[in-house]
Amino acid sequence: MNCFDKRFSLSDDVYLVTGTRSSAIYDLPTGDVYSVDSPFTRVLGLALAGRTPQEIVNQVDNVNLYGIIEFLAKLVEQGLGHWYQGQIRSAKSYRDLPIPPFDLRFAWLELTHNCNLYCIHCYTDSASQLVTGQRLSMDEWGYLTSELGRLGCSMIQLTGGEALMMNQLTDLILTSRDNGIETIEVFSNLTLLTGGLLEFFSRQRVMIATSLYGPSPQIHDSITRVRGSFQTTVRSIQQLVANGVSLRIGIVILPQNKDYIQETIQFAREELGVEQTEASRVLRAGRGCLIACDEVTPQRLAFPWVTKEAFVARMSGHSCWGGKICISPVGDVLPCPFTRDIALGNVRQQGVSAVISSDGLNEIWRLSKDKVETCRDCEYRYACFDCRPKAATLTGKPANCRYDPYQSRMIEPEM
Repeated sequence: MNCFDKRFSLSDDVYLVTGTRSSAIYDLPTGDVYSVDSPFTRVLGLALAGRTPQEIVNQVDNVNLYGIIEFLAKLVEQGLGHWYQGQIRSAKSYRDLPIPPFDLRFAWLELTHNCNLYCIHCYTDSASQLVTGQRLSMDEWGYLTSELGRLGCSMIQLTGGEALMMNQLTDLILTSRDNGIETIEVFSNLTLLTGGLLEFFSRQRVMIATSLYGPSPQIHDSITRVRGSFQTTVRSIQQLVANGVSLRIGIVILPQNKDYIQETIQFAREELGVEQTEASRVLRAGRGCLIACDEVTPQRLAFPWVTKEAFVARMSGHSCWGGKICISPVGDVLPCPFTRDIALGNVRQQGVSAVISSDGLNEIWRLSKDKVETCRDCEYRYACFDCRPKAATLTGKPANCRYDPYQSRMIEPEM
């Protein structure tokens, strides 16, 4: 087929996102993301502006006419675009996609900062001590869940500190259900799980999340700093699995366990029967700030399936914080449990509705990668998940990202 004088257009819901040097094609119907290196970024940009291959060849160095045609033909073959003739068509821009409003959908409720363990990386500095300030009462937590329900929040996580140290935990769960909260997860170290709580969680379909730091007591207990915590947590996990309670396990990568991560994942999945087990990097919050993070294996860039909904959400706001809040034991509203130094209001003074409608929270929810240093120049900014606590500043590049958009390559960390 003679394509010398034909024009090229991307298919419906296929968009080009440019970086400083390279670009990426987002195929939203399939969720795939394709890399486009220089100089073909320039080729594709000119093609979408209505230039034919014959016209493009004179404007791009180091690419001949047949290379241009072959490149565009491959995009057509993969269903990413098509040839056309006649009047130039306006290039479609992802900026024209309708931006949906952010609605509250998830809340962390930090019931207490008291804890029976002394984990070396605890992001809230929790311990067996009282929180400074007047803690929210059971009645106040109950009223908060009614507000959350009225605002459309459908999922909460009850956490701490140690959530099982709250005497009226089961009452709050029942109240939350009555207030329209559909999904309830309790984050716990599981060392205080009783037979009564086990039966209650199973009957009420409460989801559980916990942490496991190693495949042995020596590793796990060296991180929790409480002897016997590994055996107690493992026994509770086994009981929850046996009773059909939905359970997920998180592994925080620390200098003490970094050489045993895969072994821990294998132990959790094969020995304990918990398939939903994932590892994550330690965050610089609370006692986590004291961890020598450079000793921890960095995460490499990886992209999950990018749906149209996810693409639009990341283009218009923050991929994690959008639609979420965290409420501390004294009523302070935070973006998330791992960001302790950004207070957006207090529910005692303002109420949840006022905080949700505030400019401060809107700014947090709308913090897209277009507003983050370096990330704004990256072609993958709408593909990767962003965890703000992994950045040194509110608008800084996450420390765990090793991709350099100015060189279009991965950069190994300095040792």
